[in-house]
Amino acid sequence: MGTPAPLTELQQSFLNLVYELAAAAERWPEFSVLDRYLYARYSISDTLALLDDMPKGLVNPPWSGFGYQERDPVSLTLRGVDRCDSGPDDLAALLALVRWAVERNDELDPAMASFTVDSGGLGRRLGLDLGERPDDPDSAVADGSQAQEDARALMRRLRILCEGLPNFWSGASWDTSHPWLWELTIDRARVRAYNTVASVEELVELQDQMARQAREHREHPPTAPRPIRPGGGPAGGGDGVGDGPDTPPPASPSVAPLRQEIMDAAGSGVGLGRYDEAVLAAFKTVEEAVQKRAGSTEIGDRLLRLAFGIPTPREEGRTRRGDEAKDEAKESERPKPRIKVSDRAGDADRLFALFSGALGLLRADRAHKSRPALTCRTEHECLRILVYASMLLDLLDRDLHAAPSVVGFQQAGDLLTLNVERETARTNVLIDEVSCPVVHTAPGTVTVSLVGVPRGTRTVALTDGDLPGSPHGAIKQGPSIEITLSSTTTTANWYRVERVGIPVYDDSNCSRQAEDLAAVDVTVYDGGVVGRRWLVTRQLYRPGDYIAWRFQGAQAPEAWVRGREGEPTCKIHEGGPVLDGDVVFDRTSRVVSRLSLEPPLLKLRTKEVAPLRALRWINDGFAEWPEWDTAADTPPDDPHRLNTKSRGSVKALTPGDGHVSYRSDANPLHFAQSAVEVAAHPAGTVTSWMTQLPPVADLAFGADALFFTTREADVWRASQGQSAITAAARIPLRPPLFQGCDRLAVSPLGSIAVALLGQREVFVVQRQGGDYTAATVLLPPDDAVVTALTWLDEERLIVATHTGGLWEVPVSGAAPTFLGRPPRPLYRLAPAPDGQVLGGTAGATDSGLWRFDPRTPSAAADVLPSDQAADISALASAPDGGVYITRFHAGELQHVSTDGDVTTLYSGGRTLQSLAVCAPGPDSKFPPGVYIGEFVTRAEEPSGARIMRYML
Repeated sequence: MGTPAPLTELQQSFLNLVYELAAAAERWPEFSVLDRYLYARYSISDTLALLDDMPKGLVNPPWSGFGYQERDPVSLTLRGVDRCDSGPDDLAALLALVRWAVERNDELDPAMASFTVDSGGLGRRLGLDLGERPDDPDSAVADGSQAQEDARALMRRLRILCEGLPNFWSGASWDTSHPWLWELTIDRARVRAYNTVASVEELVELQDQMARQAREHREHPPTAPRPIRPGGGPAGGGDGVGDGPDTPPPASPSVAPLRQEIMDAAGSGVGLGRYDEAVLAAFKTVEEAVQKRAGSTEIGDRLLRLAFGIPTPREEGRTRRGDEAKDEAKESERPKPRIKVSDRAGDADRLFALFSGALGLLRADRAHKSRPALTCRTEHECLRILVYASMLLDLLDRDLHAAPSVVGFQQAGDLLTLNVERETARTNVLIDEVSCPVVHTAPGTVTVSLVGVPRGTRTVALTDGDLPGSPHGAIKQGPSIEITLSSTTTTANWYRVERVGIPVYDDSNCSRQAEDLAAVDVTVYDGGVVGRRWLVTRQLYRPGDYIAWRFQGAQAPEAWVRGREGEPTCKIHEGGPVLDGDVVFDRTSRVVSRLSLEPPLLKLRTKEVAPLRALRWINDGFAEWPEWDTAADTPPDDPHRLNTKSRGSVKALTPGDGHVSYRSDANPLHFAQSAVEVAAHPAGTVTSWMTQLPPVADLAFGADALFFTTREADVWRASQGQSAITAAARIPLRPPLFQGCDRLAVSPLGSIAVALLGQREVFVVQRQGGDYTAATVLLPPDDAVVTALTWLDEERLIVATHTGGLWEVPVSGAAPTFLGRPPRPLYRLAPAPDGQVLGGTAGATDSGLWRFDPRTPSAAADVLPSDQAADISALASAPDGGVYITRFHAGELQHVSTDGDVTTLYSGGRTLQSLAVCAPGPDSKFPPGVYIGEFVTRAEEPSGARIMRYML
């Protein structure tokens, strides 16, 4: 690479810091993060100045032409990586990846349009041990040897470096739980650019060359040649002032980018050397354009005041007081403009001054006199005046009444959908003045790709016409608006410190506080489930820090913490490694990044009511999570077809297709819609009932309401007639793990029983005056953990435990009664007709589905043979006496008849975990159906978990 320019110690430290932060966060650091680290480590208070002083070619320039903004990533070029301490070894591995892709491209069948390369294959090619690939993508991977950890870290860095290889890959994916496992899709035509790359130096030079070409294309876009003199004639022809041998040669197109209308009007005059005639024709064109847009035949200042909404001196009510003029007219009393290019105060007056001066000085001076007072002497002078006329027409094209404008937006990953007005087939989208590729258009919407666009607050504008760079096209540009783009590089799971300095003790009595050890209260967002943990650490964190989830290195013995007020002490640490994850981001201010209305599509029969959830998505620069707007107004497009007066639900009034909308009061540009299809849907129709949920742990139906739990603290209810979702009860969770709800059972009168994840307690919450207020805590015997439960009657529960026993547990707190042991330990219970109970388990070798009298569980009768019961995850009695079951991995809903025949009713679900049945009947106001809950995380599916309705 030749002899590189020497770096100062600070510049070298800067490069190493950028690469270090990128490796830790698995993405290039944002400018604001880098700025804070530079100040903390090196007392650098002006990061922009340091960036300006860096040798050229080591740091990629900012994405837009406005310089670095807070959310812009600061990334190194390959040349910059090569100057880092660990850079040369990483680039050698990157070269091996490139050579592997080139070789595969030469070897594979030409019929294949693309192929993939992955980290596992590259690791084997380099002789690296990445450890075993987990069969379950959600399973934890044990810490490997140091060599394995180093190999995994290298693969994480290579994924970041691959992002900077132009024209190398067309798609990328990686396992968010195990980020060293990635895969690149290689475009076979584009990768040919790397065929001759045989060394790191050539790879670096190729990236530099492609970057230069891209930069030159942006700065000097190709343009069609433009004739300066459409009318023809010699340069010095005619009788203009500019005749003679001293007349300069014609100007080049880059000097005079004239509008086509100006060229058509003034071209012949310029060609004949009649420069004043050319100027007059050009500004007549400008005046005619104002008349056309304003819808008036007035001329001069009367036309301009009408067009731009400028009151006359009399209308202004101007009076003199001494030497000062006081304008008494209020802004609201000004005439309404017919041409408006900006919402900024004072711009209408500035426009009036621009046009009034130009038309008065350059048009009227030539139109009403035999000879103008200010003659145009040369062709160059004439062309410069014509450029001014072109600029005035450009301003008219910025008229907000005629240009396309953004009235709302929605973001889904790397796609941005704009709700627009006055769009055409030539509408373009500019983000920070950079054109973005349009991937889809429909009436009222334009969708663009956000690949490569930094997240954060960005300015969006629409143009209509030729793209920037065309020398004589008319470009209408609408108003610029600010939107916040949410990050797509945020990992599926995140861990945020909420509280620090929780005292930790060496003994169970909490009498001796541990030295150099404390606990932190951490909010955990794991696969779409929000939880809490108290964790022991020796690190110093601040509230708001996002940290890596890592336990290695630092060790500590057993430790305890005091419970919260009125709670006993609890063991927080069993001994061993403590939390020592690095800070990957510190929280900034929170903003609403987008809205969604769930579900996005709902199928209803006439007179049915279904829930709607309006979600605000909160973004703090690193993570994004939903908050439920329970007070949202969701008006329908046709109030005669849909009724949303009851907040949080929609009622189908008449057949037909419609939609409901949700807009933010704080930002009207945020919008979301949900489509509703009202029809005579037949039995067997499947529709989403609730979407964008955390993993659904369990469902139950009782008291004409549907109840469900997630791994969080709330028990949710959708009640009859209304169907709006409300929190029926909140279960108090305790430190240090704060584990959430698991199994759920609801009695016919609405009493709730909830088993907590991994804990022995069963919380029973009964109605008191229609509300769920206080809970009774029940403990099963034998230190067992509850695996299933159902109601025997309003005062007694039937509880199955992991030890295989079945117990009758009175709600009063009286001693439980041992009922016996079913054929196998049960993980699902459900009531059946005639006082019987359904029970099931779905282990790999001990699956089964039985019906039995709860007093004699050992005499259970098979509903399905064990070989047909595998993968059963939930069960419920069917109205015809049969049984509904779900298959967890197969994603199926099936019906088992009383004769044992199995019919598949629905397939295509995702990890079906629970179900509940609302039977049709004359007294039921709840929509009849089989309701199925998915146990899927947002890491697996960005749309989250659903509760589906299979219509009966």
